[in-house]
Amino acid sequence: MFVSLLALTLGVCGCKSSAFAPRTGEYFQATRMGPGVGCYAYALPIMVGGGCIEKGGPLFLVGIPLFLAGVPIVGAGFLADVCVVSPAIDLVCLPYDACQPNHGFYIRIVDEDGKPLPAVLIKGRVVHGLEMDAEISGWTNAAGEFYVSRLSFERCWFSAHVYDRPDWWGNRMIEMENAKPGADGRYVFTFPLIKTTPGGWQAKFDGAREDLLQKVLPGKWSADSESRVWLQSAKEDASAEDPSQHWIDLRPSGGAHNNHWENCDCSWKLERKGEVEKDWHDAPSVWTWRARLTMATDYHDDYYLGEDEKGVYLSPGPFRAENKAVLKFRKVSE
Repeated sequence: MFVSLLALTLGVCGCKSSAFAPRTGEYFQATRMGPGVGCYAYALPIMVGGGCIEKGGPLFLVGIPLFLAGVPIVGAGFLADVCVVSPAIDLVCLPYDACQPNHGFYIRIVDEDGKPLPAVLIKGRVVHGLEMDAEISGWTNAAGEFYVSRLSFERCWFSAHVYDRPDWWGNRMIEMENAKPGADGRYVFTFPLIKTTPGGWQAKFDGAREDLLQKVLPGKWSADSESRVWLQSAKEDASAEDPSQHWIDLRPSGGAHNNHWENCDCSWKLERKGEVEKDWHDAPSVWTWRARLTMATDYHDDYYLGEDEKGVYLSPGPFRAENKAVLKFRKVSE
């Protein structure tokens, strides 16, 4: 029974395993890919046996031998695919792979003018198939490029870090499904890491509560031009180009409309540091006043009052040190 079931499952999934995937030119491709999705067929006896056991009755007696026979099949099948079949095929295909123009891809980091950025730290993960992940880490060269010796993968997530520029808000993703080589035959994925930032946090310490409630805060506040540039680049937010997006309206009555993260009506109140308990929200290290917006779901969105050489602003964050940037909303109407 064991030999028969093993032969059956190998026949069912062998052509769909990583070992028989189309060659990409990557060295030892099948071995690095791990078991293909077709190798789930190895678990077929266990799944069928487990289902029979769960049903009970006469099927229970059928399920037990299927389940017990399936355990070694799973182990032997995956072991054979990953440790025997795939390496053997990779060795046979090695001369063919060596003749291919590509054995991996490049991540290129450029500045706001499209010039390459050297010495940028790249960290990420390459994902393929049955969670066969591979960590990547290293620095871009003089051409602003970081080489990854993988082509057989589904997607790659990565971040970029350099001392004098703000990090992206989230990791960037590369998908190979529709990728095409460039004119030079290489797979190169280019990402900008701009230097323009809204600047750091500066608190506004002065101001009486009544003045803030009656004169300073009521009105419409909109993300300024530098903040919108940063939103487009660091957060990949295309809506930042639209002046009708990313603003808040604080009304003297205590009502508000938030068009920044969420487009909704809410209420707001003025809070002073020392009068409120510390919460989980990201906050600047030093702040005096903030406007807290409360949604219908009791979700809170805090806008901190700051002041720089251009005047007073409200900032919803982020205040993470690695971003080196603070979003700034300027008042545009009373």
